[in-house]
Amino acid sequence: MFCRFFIIAIMMLNLIFCQTFFNKIVGGQLGHISARSQSMGQTHFMTANNSALILRNPARLSQFKPGFYFDCSFMGDIALERRSIDLKDYFGDFLTEGDYVSNSNSNLYNNFGAIINSRLFFLNFSAGLSHGPLSSLDYSYEEEVRGSESFEDGIIGIRDPIEGYHVLEHSGDINLSSLGFALGLNEFFSAGISLNYIHDDSYSYRLDVIKIADSVQNLAIETSQNGKVNFNGDLFPSISIGLKTGKTDFSLGYESSANIRSDNASEVTFDSAIGLPIYLNSDLEYVDSFINIEKPEKYKLGFNYKNGYKQYTLLSIEMIQKKYSTKNFEDSKNFNLGLEYVSYKNIVRMGLSYEQPTFKVLAPVTSFTLGTSTALDNITFDFGFKYSYQKYKYGDLFPVSGDVRPDYDNIHNSNWSIISTILYKL
Repeated sequence: MFCRFFIIAIMMLNLIFCQTFFNKIVGGQLGHISARSQSMGQTHFMTANNSALILRNPARLSQFKPGFYFDCSFMGDIALERRSIDLKDYFGDFLTEGDYVSNSNSNLYNNFGAIINSRLFFLNFSAGLSHGPLSSLDYSYEEEVRGSESFEDGIIGIRDPIEGYHVLEHSGDINLSSLGFALGLNEFFSAGISLNYIHDDSYSYRLDVIKIADSVQNLAIETSQNGKVNFNGDLFPSISIGLKTGKTDFSLGYESSANIRSDNASEVTFDSAIGLPIYLNSDLEYVDSFINIEKPEKYKLGFNYKNGYKQYTLLSIEMIQKKYSTKNFEDSKNFNLGLEYVSYKNIVRMGLSYEQPTFKVLAPVTSFTLGTSTALDNITFDFGFKYSYQKYKYGDLFPVSGDVRPDYDNIHNSNWSIISTILYKL
């Protein structure tokens, strides 16, 4: 039964959809997480049980028993983006929303790492290495544009012929390698530090207005632009300390800021009317092809309360403060709450995550998470699931001259995340 469930999970991960519109501006947080912490309200700082701790909370590397551990995670997001406009009745009152385009994109991500732990008297020495994508720049938008035709009675024809396509695509990953060390004093106190290297890499973009019909009414100005942009990574430290007293466990952490920039980088262009970044101007020119992403400085505080031993209930709470150096981004906080219930071989995990927005005009995002785990000899399999939804206003990506429509679209972004983690102890 377990083997069947595992095979299905892996197959699902090869059918994953993932995209976020602002990935190229802020760099969507993607990897270096565990399925356990993901399913417990994204409490990666307090409940990760793999090499993700090297970045998130290096002090907790000392929680592992003596031995050598290897882990790998397979992850993706199912993000469905719908764009709609407000429809009104004859009296000018709001009637409903009408979708005119829906997009998704399929990707699979993975990261891996290793941890070694040894004990000498009352001291625990730990070291770890991990590698995988930190962020994704992937985004894909394709709009099928149709016109209108009329025919006399008895004439067969297509009343909404295809005029062409509007296409905008970004593709690329930001990869991170981390090396960390931890020292633990029995189970009472631990401290850790890691160095995290963001690799130099590149991303590609494509902007196309593809004309099919000879006569067009609703198609934007025909254009074709594409390119590949190299960017430079950065090196930043992460440090943390932990204190355990009885059933409670406290941690404090700090993560330095970092910058991912291309050589021609400058300030990101914003739409002053809505306070959000733009990719295309009114002439359908691709602006800001460069990369200028700031990974924020992070201050972390976490708390665990565990009641029981082999059969137990674990409550995890954490707060993460993110600080930016540029005025375009808002300092924000994440509040994460996770619960794990273990009864014999049954493990149930769930949680909530509340994330304040990076851009002031956006609403906060609440995520709901679920997960479970099972073990086979020295191998632990964890599975996690997350759902979130966000709605905001944004202008038409491909404006058409003379188009009678509202100034701004309604953007509906529904996001599902599925992750599986395999941890093997030698």
